[in-house]
Amino acid sequence: MYRAAKRFFSTESTIGSFIRLRNRAIVGIDGKDAKTVLQGLMTNDMQSFAKRSDVAAIHGGFLNLSGRIFTDAFVVKPLIFQEGKEVVKEDEYFIDCTQEKKEELVNHIKKHALRKKIELFDISDQLQVVSLLNHVPNEESSAGKFRQAKSEMSHVEDGDYTMLIYQDPRSPLLGYRIIASAEDDDLSKMIEGVLGEKNQEYYDLTRYLCAIPEGEEVKDMLPLNCNFDFTGSISFSKGCYIGQELTARSFHTGIIRRRVFPIILNQITDSSSNIGMNLPLDKIINDYTANFVGKEVVSSKGTTIGKVIAQRKNICLAYIQYIELFKEGKLGVKVDGVDGYISRTEILNRHVTSYIMKLDKNM
Repeated sequence: MYRAAKRFFSTESTIGSFIRLRNRAIVGIDGKDAKTVLQGLMTNDMQSFAKRSDVAAIHGGFLNLSGRIFTDAFVVKPLIFQEGKEVVKEDEYFIDCTQEKKEELVNHIKKHALRKKIELFDISDQLQVVSLLNHVPNEESSAGKFRQAKSEMSHVEDGDYTMLIYQDPRSPLLGYRIIASAEDDDLSKMIEGVLGEKNQEYYDLTRYLCAIPEGEEVKDMLPLNCNFDFTGSISFSKGCYIGQELTARSFHTGIIRRRVFPIILNQITDSSSNIGMNLPLDKIINDYTANFVGKEVVSSKGTTIGKVIAQRKNICLAYIQYIELFKEGKLGVKVDGVDGYISRTEILNRHVTSYIMKLDKNM
C-alpha cells in the first residue's frame, strides 16, 4: 500500500499553481540489477543518486539502436517510512513516463533485462503526479519561498512509502513535482485553497516556453536536438548505453545545427528581448484555434529553417536551424504566413549563447 507522510505548504509560498498530470504513468522497477539495467538503457547517469545525496530524481531519454529517442522519462528514488523517519528504498526506482509510452518502455526494459534480477510493476492506478509551478525565476522564489514542512505522520507505518516532493531536474522554471497516492487526502488539504489549480494545457505552455519537449514530441529525435544537454538529461561521462555512440559523436565532434525552440505566434516584439518566464503567461498567450503542427517555419530572410512539432494556443515548439538566427539576433519568423518570434527565457538564452561561443572558439 502507498501512503503519504502528512506535509503542508507555507501560506507564504509564492508558487502560483498546481496541475494534476493525468497523462503520466508510474512503473516501479525493483531488484539488485535495477540500477544496472537502467544505466545501460537511458541517457542520464544512474550513479547520480549515489554521487549526490540531494538528487531525488533524474530525467533522461531511452533510445533505439540508431540513437534516436522513443521516449523520455524521470527516474525517481522512492522513500519509505522506517523507525520514525523517511529513508531511501534501496534497489527500487519509480519510472515516470507518459501513459501512451508506458507499454513500449516496459517491453523495451524487459527485452534488455533477460536473466537480470529485476521486477517491473505498474502502479499508475495507485499514484498521481502533480506539478507545482512558479513563474518568478529567481533564487528567492524558487528555493527560499517554497517551504515544505512535516508535522506528525498520519496513517503511516513502517514500510509504507511516503509522498515524494522534488524539484523538476530539467529546469528550475518548471518548479516541483509530487508523486503521491492517488487517494491522498493529505495532498488535497495541502494544495487546495493555497495554490490555484490549472489544467494540462497550462503546464504544457510553461514547458514549451522553456524549450522542453516530452513524450510523443521527442519521438525519433536525437537527444541533443531536444536540448537534453541544456536540461541535464544526458551524461557524457557515463559508460555505454543503447544508442550512445551517435549521441557522443555528435557532441564531441559535430555541430548541433537544429534544436527545439518555442515560437510565440501572432505577436511581434523586439528581437533582443528575453521573453518567457519573466512575464506572466496571460501576457503572452492568446487563444488561437489554427493548427500549425507540421507547418514550415520561415526566417525573416524568407528561408525555411524548420517545422512546428507541437502547439498549444499561440505557443509552438519548433525544430529549427538556429545558429545564424541567434548570431544575428533576428528572431522574427513566420509560420504559415503568421508572424511570430523565437522566445528566449534567460536560462535558455544562457545555454544557447554559451554553446555558440564554444562553437566559435573551436572553429
